[in-house]
Amino acid sequence: MGNGMKLEIILGDIKKLDSDVIVETSSTSLLGAHKMMGAIYQEESHYVIHTSEPIWRGGGSGEEELLRDCYETCISLAYEHQCKTIAFPSISTGVYRFPLNKAVKIAISTILECTKQYEDIEMVSIVCLDEITRSYYERELNNQLKR
Repeated sequence: MGNGMKLEIILGDIKKLDSDVIVETSSTSLLGAHKMMGAIYQEESHYVIHTSEPIWRGGGSGEEELLRDCYETCISLAYEHQCKTIAFPSISTGVYRFPLNKAVKIAISTILECTKQYEDIEMVSIVCLDEITRSYYERELNNQLKR
């Protein structure tokens, strides 16, 4: 993309994406402590990173920082493994009830910051399961790019 933007919002099935890294979410109980833990392994022609989804508990339990950590750690792991493209789902906005408007702001700002830091990352995709979620991400991306 000519303007240097390294983030796209798409509607679809994350497992069908041709990306170097696919991020999959797991409950915190499966990965250990409530802090984000990234586990990476190779599957077929790409890597899979498992990240824990923070559960929304009203906003006073460090949920926003935990969500930010999810994105930062996954992008860092992808960079360490020399991956150029990463696909994320909308982390924590489903059964863990993270408010979509808050989650979207955190995701977009963190991804944009990280791709400036890790210049070798060529593209980060956020893969949404429905049009409503996709529209929230698109709107927030446009808002942050205007700043």
